[in-house]
Amino acid sequence: MYSKMNKIALTLLMAISLFSGCSSSEGGSSSEVSATSLNGVAQKGPFVEGSKVSLCRLDEKLICTSDVLETVVTDEKGTYRFEKLPWNGLSKLSVSGYYFDEVTNKKSTSPVTITAIIEIKSNVK
Repeated sequence: MYSKMNKIALTLLMAISLFSGCSSSEGGSSSEVSATSLNGVAQKGPFVEGSKVSLCRLDEKLICTSDVLETVVTDEKGTYRFEKLPWNGLSKLSVSGYYFDEVTNKKSTSPVTITAIIEIKSNVK
């Protein structure tokens, strides 16, 4: 049976997947994905500016490879951006840090980590 916290975490993972987006610009080839970027917002309440966001490429067994990128949340809305992603395919997106708790109207008292599995697709031909 799922606890209330597990249900909240599952909802947040789905939200990250929905709010994450891939875009690409002109140029490149199918083997070079350097024009792809990933933009999104991370929320359990918005993660605070400076929260750590990491993206790791997953292998066929869904295990993180050594391909890892990191960035940070850049505003009070939980916004993050990865520029020039060097791969396509399944990846694990994790956000760690404090968040704005809308119930108490304050920053959380302890950090949390939320994780989602996303698929990066490039429109570059």
